[in-house]
Amino acid sequence: RLMNHSSIVDLIGESAKALCTFRVMTVTDSADLSKVVPLTAVLRLVVATNTAADNGAIFVSADWESNTLAGPGMNGFGEKFETHPLSGKTIKGHPLDVKLAVQTAIDWHKRFALEFFKTPLRIMGWDIALTTNGPKIIELNEVGHPAFQVATGPWLDNSVARKIFDSTGGSSDWFQKNF
Repeated sequence: RLMNHSSIVDLIGESAKALCTFRVMTVTDSADLSKVVPLTAVLRLVVATNTAADNGAIFVSADWESNTLAGPGMNGFGEKFETHPLSGKTIKGHPLDVKLAVQTAIDWHKRFALEFFKTPLRIMGWDIALTTNGPKIIELNEVGHPAFQVATGPWLDNSVARKIFDSTGGSSDWFQKNF
């Protein structure tokens, strides 16, 4: 069984047993498939002690430059959580190795884009857990779920991501309205 890294347990408390995961969205530049940039990183924090998965969690935007949670937590209804419901600890500013999760997604996106697909996937959503044994990829999603934008704001507010997305032949305006 995979176990949450101690920096996550410190935030959610010992009683929450479900694995918390980051959803890291990455995008590939169509002009240079080896160029992969992060679009967003969101950590799903479990808020119940009687669940085996992070479904029903709160979403928290994660900052890979400062290696902290950008907080506050938000549920799917837009309710804000300044502190974690189980531990009472402050969410915003909590230190985590976000860079490691993001770099793991970038490295694997490059590998998939260049080695496994005839037409590389341009946008990927990676579910990555920071565990006691390092980062682990839990799941790969072709496009991330729009609910994550509750915590991060619109994905294409990032000008680099918007430029790359537009270069793929996609329409960032359509994407932003529909996701």
